[in-house]
Amino acid sequence: MTTDTEREYHRLVEVGATPLDVAQVAHSHGMGVVEIMRLVRSLFQLEFAQAKDIGVQAVHGMGLSEYQEKYLLPLLEELEHQD
Repeated sequence: MTTDTEREYHRLVEVGATPLDVAQVAHSHGMGVVEIMRLVRSLFQLEFAQAKDIGVQAVHGMGLSEYQEKYLLPLLEELEHQD
């Protein structure tokens, strides 16, 4: 991440952007979930689970629980039925 980009994220925080706001901007800059997690944790001192949920929301447009219910649960159920 360049110094200009870092400054942009810090400015967003200074003007009152939420962690999700910053995460969405970071995603628009091409960041993935893990990079977004690191960014919001460094800017907002969030717990790992909070940062993970925000990263998933920014990238996939839904919270971690919703994402798991929509994609992971059906996959696990399908695997269970294959045995």
